[in-house]
Amino acid sequence: MNSNKDFPSLSIIIVTKNVERTLPKLLQTISSQNYPRSKMDLIIIDGRSTDKTLDTIAKSKLNVQVVQGKYPNDPEACKGEGLNIAKGEIVGLIDSDNYLPHKNWLKKMVSPLMENKNLVGSYTWRFAYRKSDKALNRYFSLIGSADPIGLYLGKADKLSYISDKWIGFGKVTKNTSQYFIVKFDKDHFPTLGSNGFFARRAYLIKGKVGPRKFFHIDVPFDILKYNLNSYAVVKDDIIHDTSVGSLIGYVKKRANYMKLHYQKRAKDRRYFVFDARSKNDIFRLFLFIAFTFTFIQPLYVSIKGYFKIRDGAWFLHPVFCFLIALGYSYAVISRKLT
Repeated sequence: MNSNKDFPSLSIIIVTKNVERTLPKLLQTISSQNYPRSKMDLIIIDGRSTDKTLDTIAKSKLNVQVVQGKYPNDPEACKGEGLNIAKGEIVGLIDSDNYLPHKNWLKKMVSPLMENKNLVGSYTWRFAYRKSDKALNRYFSLIGSADPIGLYLGKADKLSYISDKWIGFGKVTKNTSQYFIVKFDKDHFPTLGSNGFFARRAYLIKGKVGPRKFFHIDVPFDILKYNLNSYAVVKDDIIHDTSVGSLIGYVKKRANYMKLHYQKRAKDRRYFVFDARSKNDIFRLFLFIAFTFTFIQPLYVSIKGYFKIRDGAWFLHPVFCFLIALGYSYAVISRKLT
């Protein structure tokens, strides 16, 4: 690790709305970091929370700036507001349901950007797998995605625990003990930008960062035209506590998210997880549908994963793929009818 005086200023952006369940632990794990406090600040864009979220923030001893967002029902626009406020050399986008797994985590995420001045940003290669988590959280960690569409389109930014080898998009240009350096292009770009994503603010603001144009994948995609395309994929993980309620409830949440960000805001989007102009995306989506409604391939993935890590959560995969396919189909049809 570099000495504290060498680390750059860091602005962490967190969007909140009624997150009293997860926010205390997130703030506690940030507070435990050994990143120099004088060089770290938090910007919290709140979506008019009505629970104890604001009370939790008020009790924190961190350097926190709280702003009531102008777009309380649009977390991506709130992130754009945060980016416009941030002053740090490095910006970190951490979600309100993330926890940092150890005290050196922030330093480990920022260090590649100090060592390689041409890097745009950094992110972890996995979600943390914890046996104590609920089954749905364990499944998301094991499979490496909370959305199987991105997974089957080959665009997920996290790796499954099935493999220890780099199988993601992009060309690996360097492999160290701590991270990969990966170069992407417009036809091979993963769904990066959230769940512990760090980038140079001076690079990000070259993209379309106005709140109504902001989306966490789109802005890094915007700046590809400036040849800003290299990232560190850090060999570490981040805890993602996204699971609350039932499997059906989560599928409904994803369907609503799709209606907002992939359809209602489609005219503002630059990056599409599924691009109807791409023959490869059309082919992969067709395979996903075929796999999902026959159950055979998702079941094979479950069995293969189970022999890697003995956890029954793997077997949620066929069911989750099926429900997501139904949920997204409903979202598309209902949106076109309104």
